[in-house]
Amino acid sequence: MATAAGGMLLLSVGLWPLPHAATGQQPSTVSAELAEALTRTATGERIPVLIQVDLQDGPRPLAGRREFRAAEQASNLAGLYSTSAARLRAELPVDLAVDLDAGRVLWIGGAIAAELTVAQVQMLESQPGVQRLHYDGLVEVDLAARPTESGLLWAPGLPVAQDPGGGLPWGLEAVGAPELWARGATGDGTVVAIIDSGVDGNHPLLWRKWRGLSGAASEAWFDPWGLTESPVDDDNTGGVGHGTLVATVAVGSLEPGDTLIRFGQPQVVVDELEVVTGVAPGAEWVAANAFEIFGGVTYTRRSVLLQAMQWVLDPDGDPATVSDIPDVVNNSWGYPPGGCDGLFDRAIDALEAGGVPVVFAAGNRSAGFETVASPAERADLLLNAFAVGAAVREDGRIVVAENSLGGPTPCAPGAVKPEVVAPGDVPVVRNGGPHTAVVAGRSGAFTSWAAPHAVGALALLSGLNPFASANDLKAALFSTATDLDPPGLDNRSGAGFIDLVAAAQRIGGLGAVDIVLAGWSWDSTNASLTLDLQNRGGGAFPGGSAELRHRPSGVLLASAPAPAIPPRRRSEMTFAGLGAELVPGARLSLRLESDGAVLELPLSLSAASATAVVLADGAVRFSLDGRGRLGRVAGTPGFEFLGGDWLIGGAFLFGDGEHVSDAAYVDVLQRPGLKSNPVGSDTDWRDIEVISLGRSAEIAFSDDRALLPLGATVEQTTDLVALGDSGAFVALKATVELRARRNVPLAGVLLDWDLAGRDTVYWDPALRASVMTAADSSGPWVALATTPGPPTTHAAVPLGTPLGGFYVVGPDAGVLAKPEGFGDGEKALYMRLGGPPTSESEITDWAQLVTVGPLRGGESTTFLIAAGESPSALAAALDSARAFAGGTGSAAAAARSFELLPAYPNPFDPTAGDAINLPFLVDRSSEPVQAVLDIYTIAGQLIYSERRTLEPDAPIEPFRWSGTLADGGAAASGVYGYIIRVGDAKKYAKFVLLK
Repeated sequence: MATAAGGMLLLSVGLWPLPHAATGQQPSTVSAELAEALTRTATGERIPVLIQVDLQDGPRPLAGRREFRAAEQASNLAGLYSTSAARLRAELPVDLAVDLDAGRVLWIGGAIAAELTVAQVQMLESQPGVQRLHYDGLVEVDLAARPTESGLLWAPGLPVAQDPGGGLPWGLEAVGAPELWARGATGDGTVVAIIDSGVDGNHPLLWRKWRGLSGAASEAWFDPWGLTESPVDDDNTGGVGHGTLVATVAVGSLEPGDTLIRFGQPQVVVDELEVVTGVAPGAEWVAANAFEIFGGVTYTRRSVLLQAMQWVLDPDGDPATVSDIPDVVNNSWGYPPGGCDGLFDRAIDALEAGGVPVVFAAGNRSAGFETVASPAERADLLLNAFAVGAAVREDGRIVVAENSLGGPTPCAPGAVKPEVVAPGDVPVVRNGGPHTAVVAGRSGAFTSWAAPHAVGALALLSGLNPFASANDLKAALFSTATDLDPPGLDNRSGAGFIDLVAAAQRIGGLGAVDIVLAGWSWDSTNASLTLDLQNRGGGAFPGGSAELRHRPSGVLLASAPAPAIPPRRRSEMTFAGLGAELVPGARLSLRLESDGAVLELPLSLSAASATAVVLADGAVRFSLDGRGRLGRVAGTPGFEFLGGDWLIGGAFLFGDGEHVSDAAYVDVLQRPGLKSNPVGSDTDWRDIEVISLGRSAEIAFSDDRALLPLGATVEQTTDLVALGDSGAFVALKATVELRARRNVPLAGVLLDWDLAGRDTVYWDPALRASVMTAADSSGPWVALATTPGPPTTHAAVPLGTPLGGFYVVGPDAGVLAKPEGFGDGEKALYMRLGGPPTSESEITDWAQLVTVGPLRGGESTTFLIAAGESPSALAAALDSARAFAGGTGSAAAAARSFELLPAYPNPFDPTAGDAINLPFLVDRSSEPVQAVLDIYTIAGQLIYSERRTLEPDAPIEPFRWSGTLADGGAAASGVYGYIIRVGDAKKYAKFVLLK
């Protein structure tokens, strides 16, 4: 990377003023900048170094693989970093280990920022646990794109709608923002994060929208340089700082009663959308001041940028909370292109896997560069470093600004950059005092202002569909963008100019009819394309005509009648005589017309779009896919039986007692209507093979692309059998292969049935199954069981009582009665501890979960899903299912394996909780077996003992101890040991009691 006088690296915001050689080669352990700095460093002198450690205990997070709760993501990354850094320190001399301990921990990038000598750097260079060493000195920031008075471009001849006070800025209208506002989508409830020069917290377009007014200031403002407590913009030379203008483009608007001064004429704002400069005027903002001014020059450090990203992922420093995490982050800054060193890759992936889309300005050609800047130049995955170029209006057309950087990127030859373009020239509105804004003119065309257009757009989309992942949101913008010259995907405009209305339709945020592509197939004999269309909305598409066109050229490929598509159903449509073969990656446009109404659908033929399978046997149908999902969330119908579609969603789960790989939903407490939508599920699995055989399916999937994979590969054989008109069953045989066993492995199935009225769930000892039906006994009766042997644990999972599109939960709703929803922690607890045995509460909506374990590699377990029109028909269906699966209902051999699971909660406080759970797993014999719990003090004194009989056909409940002694007294604080015996086997563990 190029250096300035004094050896300081040049980072730039908006402009990148120095050229840089673009090699695209794999970097060495020591960066070129650090190597050069070492030549200028005297013996014993210390220089700032950024050490990236090798995260040996797990892979780096991958963008778009799952919409992890960002809190879980922060906790996981911190744990991975801590383990890897401890391993590295253990192999170093004491003095170097101490210096590393004194450094700043940047777990989001797996890095440590420390002051080291030349000798220490040379020692780390050859250390196996070190991935990369970077120079962390002051980096000069070029703010040439800032809107100074002299840099304003005022064009009085432009239409009055081009500036606040006379209408909306052209860019807001061009991207379609007003159409979404008219439908109530203003970004209300979403939060935009800005990493920049700070933000003027008193600016009239912004001050009411600062998140610090509705929450803790420390969670809404991060200033590692000046340590100010409220937002300021250090770039204040022109009256509107760089970061402040970015914020106004994303969320800016005046409130009724404010005054706007334009051409010296005051205007009192009456309507809340009368003066708007931001795409998402209802959103709040938070900001990190990543830059500082010394001697009139603006600087930053790489470590400070990572600090800012880490703060965005966990603003309050508590990974257990989620309400503080923003919805999207803007980065209108970048490095000279060509580095390809991956310094920020882990941080980008962490934010995106946590559900926070990361957006970068592409950079500006006026700096002397020809390719998009770093880290936006990254392109090893399609959308994991989303670069936004600038567009302007020219002779009535929207074109790419001459100043806007594009591809190709040296980091991935053949990849297209930027991803999209957005308006690059914006109105500049100064702070004129309390409640007063002054129109100062218009900015030049810079990508720094294009990026917050995309960020505001993502905030609107996130509000429309809070279950969409970061990659889903950006894919909606990318796949629906309006193509610009030159035609097709190109290195000037990427996919084209963003279209908010089309993107909102793409993620299912607008309208009652929500049609998406569920699968496709090509018939080479007849040169025909068959589209499998799914209506995810609540309104019916009545049928009509269809046109298939090539996108973006608009060339008509074929026409065909369009079938009717009822709500939550699928229909196929075939276009014949297409001539040329359509292959994966083809970009098409489908125009559906019905009674004068027109629906335009952008389609991308993905190679992975046909993973869903619908099994059919007579009138019974059952859906599943190659990523662990079952029921309506996988396809339509979910489980069709007796004329109804009953299974709203289901999932396969695999866990090690602490962590879970699964395909189950998370935010069930937010919008229960989205439980059947794939974007609401949280799948960790990737499909390896999917084969459909009519009534059967053979599927293989793996969790190796999960954020924290547990090393599981599942081979799943599923059979559907109808038993006349009265019953049916599904036999789901799963074989789990384990690459590495860390803790006790468990496997489970979660089913969420949509029955009439209040759900009733209970364990039926006679059927040896979890049974569910409607409270009014209107049927059907459904059951979830396992064979051979009963499940290890069973849970009636309380979801809530739907009211007005959301859940209302009571005090007895169990662990799900909190805003965090059904996260990995809750799933792990239910798997190892079980849950409420029956649905005895006022909650009306329930799911059922059964778990088996301990598992051994290569061992098969069959989950049985049965349905009957009556209790007797359900019993017959279960008997048939067990006979079909070849199981007898109980294990044939004596106990073969015995494991303890982690005590919970540990430490245990009897003044704050009812009991500590001491769970265990055991393979049971066909006969009852005795289980004994003994608790000892650390000195070996027996203080408590409990005995129970384990029935061969019942789930295992954990031992529970309330903290009382045999004589009724209370145990003292301390460490306690316990032994659990089952037959002749026994295990020993410890827990802590605190008061």
